[in-house]
Amino acid sequence: MTPMVFSLYDALVFVHHLTLFLVESVGFTLFWYSMLKTITSLLFTITIIVVLQYLYLNAVEHERGKKEIFQVVFVLVGIIFLVKLFVCSK
Repeated sequence: MTPMVFSLYDALVFVHHLTLFLVESVGFTLFWYSMLKTITSLLFTITIIVVLQYLYLNAVEHERGKKEIFQVVFVLVGIIFLVKLFVCSK
């Protein structure tokens, strides 16, 4: 099994980010800035999704326990939170 890189989820993530950043900018006044933030957030999110899919599929193929998977996911979510906290707070 290989992870799906582009799927319906990617489109939903794009719509979510676009809506979030347009609401943040209160309409279409900063459309291109919102589009730039949407695309960079989308690329970051897709990268994290693909990494998590590979980790999960490798863990399943090598019969690792679920505990190790959850530990890796927990650490990655923490890193994502910290990165977004410091990048988006500027």
